[in-house]
Amino acid sequence: MHVLWAPSWYPTDDHPLNGSFFAEQAQMLRDAGMEVGVIALDPHSFWQGRPGPVEPSADGRVLRRAVPVLPKGVVPGDQALIGHYAKPLAAAYEATHGRPDVVHAHSVFPGLLLARALADHWGIPFGVTEHRPSSLERSPGPRLTAISRAVSRTQFRLTVSTGMARRATDFYGLDFEALPLPVSPAFMEVERERGEDGHVVFLHLSMLDRNKRPEETVRAFAHVHRQDAATRLIVGGGTAERVAQVREVASVLGVSEAVTFLGEVAREHVPALMANADCHVLFSAQEAGGVVFSEAHATGTPSIASATDGGTFQVTKETGMVVPIDDVGSLARAMVDMIGAKKAGAFDRDSVRAAARSRVSAHAYATRTAEIYRGASGL
Repeated sequence: MHVLWAPSWYPTDDHPLNGSFFAEQAQMLRDAGMEVGVIALDPHSFWQGRPGPVEPSADGRVLRRAVPVLPKGVVPGDQALIGHYAKPLAAAYEATHGRPDVVHAHSVFPGLLLARALADHWGIPFGVTEHRPSSLERSPGPRLTAISRAVSRTQFRLTVSTGMARRATDFYGLDFEALPLPVSPAFMEVERERGEDGHVVFLHLSMLDRNKRPEETVRAFAHVHRQDAATRLIVGGGTAERVAQVREVASVLGVSEAVTFLGEVAREHVPALMANADCHVLFSAQEAGGVVFSEAHATGTPSIASATDGGTFQVTKETGMVVPIDDVGSLARAMVDMIGAKKAGAFDRDSVRAAARSRVSAHAYATRTAEIYRGASGL
């Protein structure tokens, strides 16, 4: 099976974490015996220059091209323009790798429009996985019309959570299936190194954007720390500016000595960081798939999540707790409850890890994805 992915964003040397999970998932499929290539457009404003050249990765598996797109899709022409941009990419890819059997877009803009253009070029089937909740909030207009036409021609339609699948089905009037995002084997294989030190360590990992609610997480932790001085909070990720802003909240609340800020964390260090925490916390206002929950669970660490699509999909009674969105008091109570539950023997690492392995291992993902591709292509 030869599959070509068309992600709407993909890691670069300058931004290695931007879509790193796409690169990891593609590698999982390769490890399972599929041939997987990637073609990605890097869109910029229509007024910021001409299309760039086709740029291959060092191993030739990834082709990308910087391209201008129509301003906010307010005039017709998105599909035709992206079809024009796709031609040299398709030619370069086929010259090196041959013709794929199926194209898989990830999110609708520009990935799905690119996938449709590539599929039309080769006369092959295509489908989409939607990752962005914002894609289901688009206003009517030429861009949404182009996207809807492309969706109507897909042979498979996926999202990353059941809640998002329901909303996508309602939005487009076509059935969508939820496929859990897998985790890298590194999370399944890492072992905990931290011994018994008398502390209870909560971990928050994100870019510290407001959607992830890091300030609220610190406020909830402050309530917990006043009751239990042995608690600690580790905050990973974020720009220097955002780290400083969240650090100030910890200072004002008087818990600076109990909160550690790591700043940006290299991807390869995340599994060990999660394995050595006692509980992972992500209190987002919006979370589509929540792969970070599965990553934590794969290391044996339970989660506390807000009741987003991703949170309610990924966190089960075996792997953690779910609290209402933006209810800081409920988050604080859940953190206290987690301490008590773990002391009572609940959420032991082996059980949490086993629950994750059955749902989100690379093997489970590759097996289901191969079934979907075979169904679309007839191979």
